[in-house]
Amino acid sequence: MFGIELTEFLLFARQLGIAMAGAAALWGFIFSQKDFHCGEDTKCVIYDWIAVRIMPLFLIGVGIGTVSYVGLLMTVEAAAHQGIAYLPSTPEVAASFPILTPLFFVLILATLIAISLPNKGGEKYANWITYFYGAMFVVCFAITSFPAWRGELDARQLFYAGHGFHSIFTVGSVIVLDYLYIMSTRAEILKQHIFALFPTISAVVWYGLAFDLLSSLLIIEGFEPTTKLIFMQTVIGILIINGVFLSGPLARQMLSSVEPDGKEVRGGWKLWANIAGAVSVVSWVTITFVDSFENLPFSYLEYFGIYIGVIILAIAGHSFMECMERRTEPPEFIHN
Repeated sequence: MFGIELTEFLLFARQLGIAMAGAAALWGFIFSQKDFHCGEDTKCVIYDWIAVRIMPLFLIGVGIGTVSYVGLLMTVEAAAHQGIAYLPSTPEVAASFPILTPLFFVLILATLIAISLPNKGGEKYANWITYFYGAMFVVCFAITSFPAWRGELDARQLFYAGHGFHSIFTVGSVIVLDYLYIMSTRAEILKQHIFALFPTISAVVWYGLAFDLLSSLLIIEGFEPTTKLIFMQTVIGILIINGVFLSGPLARQMLSSVEPDGKEVRGGWKLWANIAGAVSVVSWVTITFVDSFENLPFSYLEYFGIYIGVIILAIAGHSFMECMERRTEPPEFIHN
């Protein structure tokens, strides 16, 4: 349907799922680590609380990535798809299984241990989860770096690696960023702890985009001015403009709102924050999705119309989730 083959869809879902899990592990580790350098302030426990709250996003990513990988194990040998200019061929995907299967085994086993441990609100669990997140980031990074195996470390193999692991720093991190923004609506003290890390996350997304562009230079001869490629460059242009706004005036407005005597983000700034967040998430998911399929039959206007439609739906969904999160009572210790 719509030129989408099963193998392509499973590869896309695996990349998106592990990117989410890897980004959740990365930023969960960073928040958890901040508690170690926070001193004796009782408010430092909020960093651990945020780190634990990122776990559902990690579990969703692991679930999507694992189910997709099992689907690939069951179907890829019989698939007719032979790859496109940028994506690996079926034999190359199959050749990566001996590398990826042990990594997925470690990922699944560690995840089962994490969700089975008791007293998840206790100090021991908060300390343990730091090492868990750090180890799982390394595992997810390795998985995304081997979407396929050519048998040698040539330029194409390095492209596969760069085109894979950048997803943790781009699409995965913007999903985490948006998740944290929505979660921060629970209490002002959460905004103070979460907003402070937004510039760092934005910088990592920029680095992720740079990794992707640099890896593409390894196979520059494979690029053709197709409708799909032109549309993707349009989305990248929108991402750059949106990213400058997010990491510039909007970030300054959000940071100033949590300073002493700062004013809460309201009105037009609030609306623009929702729009910018939705644009960022939808754009990165769009790039990851469109890049995963060879034979999508859409014209440029159809691509763009679907893209705008999804953004509108995302803005509405974003506002709804923010409203629901605001109504959720935070734990007693994070009240002002």
